[in-house]
Amino acid sequence: MKKIILLILLLTVVTSTFSACGDTPATESSSESATNKVVAITTTTSEKKSETSSLSTETESVAETTPSVPETQGKTETTPEPVSEKKMNLDLLSDIGLTYGEISAKRGGATQRIEGEGGYRFILENGYGEYCWSGEADMVWNENGIKEVKEQAECKQIWNIKPETMFLGMTKSMTVSEIEEIYGIKYERTHIRSDRDEIPTGEYILIFYFNNIKISVFTTDKDNVNSDSYINIGMV
Repeated sequence: MKKIILLILLLTVVTSTFSACGDTPATESSSESATNKVVAITTTTSEKKSETSSLSTETESVAETTPSVPETQGKTETTPEPVSEKKMNLDLLSDIGLTYGEISAKRGGATQRIEGEGGYRFILENGYGEYCWSGEADMVWNENGIKEVKEQAECKQIWNIKPETMFLGMTKSMTVSEIEEIYGIKYERTHIRSDRDEIPTGEYILIFYFNNIKISVFTTDKDNVNSDSYINIGMV
């Protein structure tokens, strides 16, 4: 009986030994597999870092070799050019002879009304000076009891025009001969302006003609037109 028990114990020990030997390779294989996985991940991450570093280096290289372009480069900057051509303002001269209705439609409504010497004068929204109507014959009472210019009344004079508005391109004082030659208008005479008592006012009037329009330049500098001068024009 003792022999049988010993034999069973011996068989048990042998079986346990073989079982332990069989598990060991599996554990080592599992450990190696895990190690391989870690290595693989580490390698992949390292490769990605290497690639990222390479791309970063290439990007920096491109950035360094790309020329800097100023923001304003390539944009076309335009500035308005001053009127350099010297010529008469024909648009202004074309207002002479138009009716009040025609001028109002062309230049806009009146912003100021002046009643005095020469009748009634109006400053228009887009006008060139003071547009004149001679007197009562050109006026009519409206329904509110206010005098207005008749729609069909012709404008025969425009007063207080700036020289540079009449003589386009004028930038400095010009002599009578220069005005006559450059702008193609006929100079007639110069005379001293006086008041109603024939007392000289210190102004000179330079008389020019352009087609059927009389151009009177008022200036304190005899025989010269400058920025302080002013002009009246009227139908001949």
